[in-house]
Amino acid sequence: MRTWLSLAALLGFLCVALGAFAAHGLADPQAQAWMRTGAEYGFVHVLASRSDPDLVGRLQAHIDLQQSYLDRKDRYQDFFAADFAFHRDMHEAAGVAALWELEQRHSGHVDRLRRLHLPEAGKAKRIVRDHQRILDAIAAQDVPLAQEALREHLSGTLNQIDEICRRYPDYVTGMRNPA
Repeated sequence: MRTWLSLAALLGFLCVALGAFAAHGLADPQAQAWMRTGAEYGFVHVLASRSDPDLVGRLQAHIDLQQSYLDRKDRYQDFFAADFAFHRDMHEAAGVAALWELEQRHSGHVDRLRRLHLPEAGKAKRIVRDHQRILDAIAAQDVPLAQEALREHLSGTLNQIDEICRRYPDYVTGMRNPA
Protein backbone atom coordinates (compact mmCIF):
# COMPACT_ATOMS: atom_id res chain seq x y z
CA MET A 1 0.00 0.00 0.00
CA ARG A 2 2.84 2.36 0.85
CA THR A 3 4.37 1.84 -2.61
CA TRP A 4 1.07 2.68 -4.33
CA LEU A 5 0.64 5.83 -2.27
CA SER A 6 4.19 6.92 -3.05
CA LEU A 7 3.64 6.26 -6.73
CA ALA A 8 0.36 8.17 -6.70
CA ALA A 9 2.12 11.11 -5.04
CA LEU A 10 4.89 11.03 -7.65
CA LEU A 11 2.44 10.90 -10.55
CA GLY A 12 0.40 13.70 -8.98
CA PHE A 13 3.51 15.85 -8.66
CA LEU A 14 4.48 15.15 -12.27
CA CYS A 15 1.01 16.10 -13.52
CA VAL A 16 1.14 19.39 -11.62
CA ALA A 17 4.72 20.05 -12.76
CA LEU A 18 3.87 19.28 -16.38
CA GLY A 19 0.89 21.59 -16.14
CA ALA A 20 3.06 24.37 -14.75
CA PHE A 21 5.64 23.92 -17.48
CA ALA A 22 2.93 23.73 -20.12
CA ALA A 23 1.45 27.00 -18.95
CA HIS A 24 4.79 28.73 -19.46
CA GLY A 25 5.95 26.80 -22.50
CA LEU A 26 8.65 24.21 -21.97
CA ALA A 27 11.30 25.14 -24.50
CA ASP A 28 14.31 23.33 -23.05
CA PRO A 29 14.60 19.84 -24.56
CA GLN A 30 16.46 18.55 -21.52
CA ALA A 31 13.63 19.69 -19.24
CA GLN A 32 11.11 18.06 -21.59
CA ALA A 33 13.06 14.82 -21.46
CA TRP A 34 13.33 14.93 -17.65
CA MET A 35 9.58 15.34 -17.31
CA ARG A 36 8.85 12.48 -19.68
CA THR A 37 11.43 10.21 -18.04
CA GLY A 38 10.00 10.93 -14.59
CA ALA A 39 6.46 10.17 -15.69
CA GLU A 40 7.34 6.98 -17.58
CA TYR A 41 9.63 5.81 -14.78
CA GLY A 42 6.68 6.05 -12.39
CA PHE A 43 4.15 4.28 -14.53
CA VAL A 44 6.48 1.54 -15.77
CA HIS A 45 6.59 0.61 -12.07
CA VAL A 46 2.82 0.21 -12.16
CA LEU A 47 2.92 -1.82 -15.38
CA ALA A 48 5.66 -4.17 -14.17
CA SER A 49 3.84 -4.69 -10.87
CA ARG A 50 0.94 -6.55 -12.47
CA SER A 51 0.31 -9.17 -15.09
CA ASP A 52 -1.31 -7.85 -18.29
CA PRO A 53 -0.95 -10.30 -21.20
CA ASP A 54 -3.05 -8.07 -23.48
CA LEU A 55 -0.68 -5.14 -22.95
CA VAL A 56 2.33 -7.38 -23.53
CA GLY A 57 0.78 -8.49 -26.83
CA ARG A 58 0.04 -4.93 -27.97
CA LEU A 59 3.53 -3.71 -27.09
CA GLN A 60 5.12 -6.70 -28.83
CA ALA A 61 3.11 -5.89 -31.97
CA HIS A 62 4.56 -2.35 -31.97
CA ILE A 63 8.08 -3.73 -31.56
CA ASP A 64 7.53 -6.24 -34.37
CA LEU A 65 6.30 -3.43 -36.61
CA GLN A 66 9.34 -1.31 -35.80
CA GLN A 67 11.56 -4.32 -36.51
CA SER A 68 10.00 -4.61 -39.96
CA TYR A 69 11.00 -1.00 -40.73
CA LEU A 70 14.63 -1.24 -39.60
CA ASP A 71 16.24 -1.54 -43.02
CA ARG A 72 13.78 0.74 -44.80
CA LYS A 73 15.04 4.33 -44.84
CA ASP A 74 11.80 5.34 -46.60
CA ARG A 75 9.78 4.19 -43.57
CA TYR A 76 11.14 6.53 -40.84
CA GLN A 77 7.71 8.10 -40.38
CA ASP A 78 6.18 4.65 -39.90
CA PHE A 79 8.95 3.73 -37.47
CA PHE A 80 8.17 6.88 -35.44
CA ALA A 81 4.45 6.11 -35.47
CA ALA A 82 5.12 2.63 -34.04
CA ASP A 83 7.48 4.18 -31.46
CA PHE A 84 4.84 6.69 -30.38
CA ALA A 85 2.20 3.94 -30.24
CA PHE A 86 4.46 1.84 -27.97
CA HIS A 87 4.83 4.69 -25.46
CA ARG A 88 1.20 5.82 -25.80
CA ASP A 89 -0.06 2.30 -25.04
CA MET A 90 2.06 2.20 -21.89
CA HIS A 91 0.58 5.54 -20.78
CA GLU A 92 -2.95 4.29 -21.45
CA ALA A 93 -2.38 0.98 -19.66
CA ALA A 94 -1.09 2.86 -16.61
CA GLY A 95 -4.20 5.05 -16.62
CA VAL A 96 -2.42 8.28 -17.58
CA ALA A 97 -3.48 8.77 -21.21
CA ALA A 98 -4.08 12.48 -20.57
CA LEU A 99 -0.44 12.81 -19.54
CA TRP A 100 0.60 11.45 -22.95
CA GLU A 101 -1.45 14.13 -24.67
CA LEU A 102 0.10 16.84 -22.50
CA GLU A 103 3.61 15.55 -23.17
CA GLN A 104 2.96 15.51 -26.92
CA ARG A 105 1.79 19.11 -26.95
CA HIS A 106 5.08 20.22 -25.42
CA SER A 107 7.65 17.84 -26.87
CA GLY A 108 8.48 19.61 -30.12
CA HIS A 109 12.16 20.18 -29.36
CA VAL A 110 12.75 16.61 -28.19
CA ASP A 111 10.84 15.22 -31.17
CA ARG A 112 12.98 17.28 -33.54
CA LEU A 113 16.14 15.94 -31.88
CA ARG A 114 14.80 12.38 -32.08
CA ARG A 115 14.05 12.76 -35.81
CA LEU A 116 17.53 14.13 -36.47
CA HIS A 117 19.12 11.34 -34.43
CA LEU A 118 17.18 8.36 -35.86
CA PRO A 119 19.02 8.08 -39.22
CA GLU A 120 22.38 7.65 -37.48
CA ALA A 121 23.89 4.19 -37.78
CA GLY A 122 22.44 1.73 -35.29
CA LYS A 123 20.00 4.15 -33.59
CA ALA A 124 16.80 2.48 -34.82
CA LYS A 125 18.13 -0.95 -33.83
CA ARG A 126 18.93 0.37 -30.33
CA ILE A 127 15.36 1.68 -30.02
CA VAL A 128 13.92 -1.73 -30.93
CA ARG A 129 16.35 -3.47 -28.55
CA ASP A 130 15.45 -1.03 -25.75
CA HIS A 131 11.72 -1.48 -26.30
CA GLN A 132 12.16 -5.24 -26.16
CA ARG A 133 14.12 -4.98 -22.89
CA ILE A 134 11.40 -2.77 -21.39
CA LEU A 135 8.67 -5.15 -22.52
CA ASP A 136 10.50 -8.26 -21.34
CA ALA A 137 10.94 -6.72 -17.88
CA ILE A 138 7.26 -5.71 -17.73
CA ALA A 139 6.20 -9.21 -18.80
CA ALA A 140 8.49 -10.73 -16.14
CA GLN A 141 7.08 -8.29 -13.58
CA ASP A 142 10.64 -7.15 -12.80
CA VAL A 143 10.15 -3.53 -11.68
CA PRO A 144 13.84 -2.57 -11.20
CA LEU A 145 14.83 -4.01 -14.57
CA ALA A 146 11.91 -2.31 -16.33
CA GLN A 147 12.85 1.05 -14.82
CA GLU A 148 16.54 0.63 -15.69
CA ALA A 149 15.72 -0.38 -19.29
CA LEU A 150 13.40 2.62 -19.61
CA ARG A 151 15.98 5.03 -18.17
CA GLU A 152 18.61 3.82 -20.62
CA HIS A 153 16.15 4.04 -23.51
CA LEU A 154 14.97 7.57 -22.81
CA SER A 155 18.49 8.89 -22.22
CA GLY A 156 19.73 7.85 -25.68
CA THR A 157 19.00 11.02 -27.65
CA LEU A 158 19.38 13.29 -24.63
CA ASN A 159 22.98 12.13 -24.23
CA GLN A 160 23.64 13.14 -27.84
CA ILE A 161 22.18 16.67 -27.83
CA ASP A 162 25.55 18.41 -28.21
CA GLU A 163 26.55 16.17 -31.12
CA ILE A 164 23.16 16.61 -32.83
CA CYS A 165 23.46 20.38 -32.43
CA ARG A 166 26.95 20.29 -33.95
CA ARG A 167 25.76 18.26 -36.94
CA TYR A 168 22.51 20.15 -37.57
CA PRO A 169 23.02 23.75 -36.40
CA ASP A 170 20.28 25.11 -38.66
CA TYR A 171 17.68 22.94 -36.94
CA VAL A 172 18.66 23.48 -33.33
CA THR A 173 20.00 27.02 -33.11
CA GLY A 174 20.05 28.29 -29.54
CA MET A 175 19.25 24.91 -27.99
CA ARG A 176 22.78 24.34 -26.68
CA ASN A 177 26.22 25.79 -27.22
CA PRO A 178 28.05 22.93 -28.88
CA ALA A 179 31.84 22.94 -28.57
